[in-house]
Amino acid sequence: MQFLAALAVFLTTALAAPSPLAPSPEVAALPPMAPEALARFSAKEVTSANISSEAVAVVGKRAITHLYYCQNANFVQPCDNFEARTGTCYNFINGWNDKVSSAGPDAGTTCTLYWDSGCSGRSVSFVNPGISNLVDVGFNDQASSWRCS
Repeated sequence: MQFLAALAVFLTTALAAPSPLAPSPEVAALPPMAPEALARFSAKEVTSANISSEAVAVVGKRAITHLYYCQNANFVQPCDNFEARTGTCYNFINGWNDKVSSAGPDAGTTCTLYWDSGCSGRSVSFVNPGISNLVDVGFNDQASSWRCS
């Protein structure tokens, strides 16, 4: 009986122990790089000159940003913070069409509000921190769609 109890404890421990994961066959191993080689690739030195156009296209397609917009000036509630893909047109829905009075995008993002749905018609573009009162640009309660880049 003690033997079975000891065996049960042993098997429970052995089976619960983490096992090393085998590399996926589609993942290629990267060669090791010396620290001095890595240092030359600091983020501040990355430019379009050393990034392939294919990489830029993929990143551009997947970039996510946010547009924060409110029904009142000065970002007073009710508000919404919409997560969006850059370059995609969004129509204001769920009671937001022609109701936006202030709007602001994430830092580093330019957004454009459009008078008509489908990102057409008269427009106004802005960057962070945004426009706290769309009356100032003649666009209060007029936006039907938007796009950020």
